Amino acid sequence: QACAFDVPIPKTRLCTERLRWDEPFPCVVKPRVGSGSRGVYVIAEPSALASVPKNGKNLIQEFLPGEEYSVDLYIGKSGAIHAAVPRLRLKVDAGVVLTSRTIFEEDVILQACMVAQLLNLRGVANILFRRDHRRVPKLLEVHPRFASAMSLTVQSGVNIPLMAIDDLFGNPPRPGIQAFQEIGMVRTLQETYVAADE
Repeated sequence: QACAFDVPIPKTRLCTERLRWDEPFPCVVKPRVGSGSRGVYVIAEPSALASVPKNGKNLIQEFLPGEEYSVDLYIGKSGAIHAAVPRLRLKVDAGVVLTSRTIFEEDVILQACMVAQLLNLRGVANILFRRDHRRVPKLLEVHPRFASAMSLTVQSGVNIPLMAIDDLFGNPPRPGIQAFQEIGMVRTLQETYVAADE
């Protein structure tokens, strides 16, 4: 709501007994509180909406079929933005990104910077967007914290954790938004076997 006048957001309603959803289907049901995409599911038909609890603990939201972006930002103490690195979330399992790539998408970067300014964010932030059927990036979530795939942003040439530490100790980042490389990442499970007595 704080960003709705300046940034495209998906149509969203609180799921209570007074819910009226006149938007097209499919739509998305998501908990107001949670993590790791737990409890998020898609409803294909209006009849399925009746089974969603109307206790105010869920949101009904416009279904966005396009690419999902996670933007890592660093905002200095003065409000200047020093980093804005979009990552395409290509494969996700339980909210954890398994396959991703940094990508220069100017409209996504501009929207992320606008959200940071509207919310008066400082320090590290992670902002999620997803494109709608017209390819407009719409704001999904704002996380004032390090993202789990921050290592990809660091590997692309923008070391946000180091920026934060330097800034904390009185050495602010240089002016302007730092450039980054477009690179990809694949996370794999690696097993290591050791002797029992080790």
